[in-house]
Amino acid sequence: MAVINYIIGTDAKIGVGVAGQVVPNGTFVDIGGVINFNFTITNDEIDFNSNDYGYDIKRYGRKRMSGSVEFLYDPGDAAQATVMLNARTPTITAMRLRPQGAGVYEEYAFNALLTSANPTAENNGNIRCTVSFVSAGAITWDANQT
Repeated sequence: MAVINYIIGTDAKIGVGVAGQVVPNGTFVDIGGVINFNFTITNDEIDFNSNDYGYDIKRYGRKRMSGSVEFLYDPGDAAQATVMLNARTPTITAMRLRPQGAGVYEEYAFNALLTSANPTAENNGNIRCTVSFVSAGAITWDANQT
């Protein structure tokens, strides 16, 4: 008999706050109506090659994060208003990503530059927004947030 493995869905959270907050103790407000969010962490490399070596020498370099969040627009949602405003103006925004939701789960926190906002009106009267971001500084990771 085959064993069936199920993947349990999560209530992922993405929060925003004022740039420069102390992470993880800063005050973050979760964005409501999130359809999905994604992010990629990239570890750049530093190339130490020279003509003296017959092989490549690489070291860890900068770490950066980029991604986007898609949500159904609610004019009364304070966090949505923050990201929409900060995407239109050059404002660094603190972000907290919790892919596994609230509770004792991993958290990524960082200051971000919101690079674009794309509100789209749909036939059913909803406004779907996508906001893209890139990290602007250190990325804090904590595996045991509450």
